[in-house]
Order: sequence, then C-alpha cells, then structure tokens
Amino acid sequence: MRRCVCCPTSPLLPRELPEPRRGQGGGPKASTTMQRNNRTQLRSRRKQLRNDPTPAEKLLWLYLKRSQLSGHKFRRQHSYGPYVMDFYCSSKRLCIELDGDSHDTPEAKAHDRTKDSYLQMHHIKVLRFTNEEVYADVQRVLERIRHEWGSTHEEQTRPM
Repeated sequence: MRRCVCCPTSPLLPRELPEPRRGQGGGPKASTTMQRNNRTQLRSRRKQLRNDPTPAEKLLWLYLKRSQLSGHKFRRQHSYGPYVMDFYCSSKRLCIELDGDSHDTPEAKAHDRTKDSYLQMHHIKVLRFTNEEVYADVQRVLERIRHEWGSTHEEQTRPM
C-alpha cells in the first residue's frame, strides 16, 4: 500500500492522489506543453509588448477582452514556442496577428510566413489583419474572427 509522503503513517488512496502540476509529472506531454506555452525566456518580451501596445491592438483588445466575443477568452501577447502572438484564444486554438508598416519588408514577410507555418504545424489557426483594417472597420474584423469558429448568433460587440 502506498503512503503519503508528508504523513508516512496514513495510506494514500487512489482518489486522494494529487493532480500533477503543469510541467511536473504527467509524462512527457506535460513538460513539452509547458515549454511551448509562455516560455520563461520570453516573459520580459511579452510584458514589454503588453505594456506598449499599438493603437490598433488597443482598439481590438477593447472588443476581445473579458470574453466579450462569443464568450471566448483571448490572451494578449501569449507565446507559443519561440513566437509571441498578438492575441490568442486557447479554446479555439486561434491566433490573431495585427500587421503594421513594419511587416511590409521582405524580411518581416518571411518571418511572418515562418511563424504562421510553425503555429499551423501545431494546429493553431492564424488570422492576420492590417492595422488599417482594424481602424477602418473593426466590426468586419470581429465578424471574420467569429466566422472562423462558426459563430452565427448575434451578440453585443461594444467595448466594455
């Protein structure tokens, strides 16, 4: 019979086994997932990006925060593997990227293609919008996001 590590005299029943923490136990998948999502090495970069958003990111975040869009939670500046995504919905495995003028260079376009391929290889759908699309018609952007997961019902899309 197995015994509890903190109380060697009491038996540890199967239903009393503690759940492994993320990244601890649980086999190789748990540690692999932990290494891909919000890697410690990217923490300061994520924080910097969250603290200094572009105006387009600020505007779109007004509609995505607090699960306002179809009840799905989005995160800002979430990293997966070596990349930081502008917005990420884990329940739908959906990444939303906003591209400004800095994404027009050949190097930036190549980087974006590599990033998109990596995320798609890990079953994360990537939607890219230009900053101008967000400024011109944010409701159309939200509709395209909703369309990705097949949401057909009407909902409130006013920022809180």
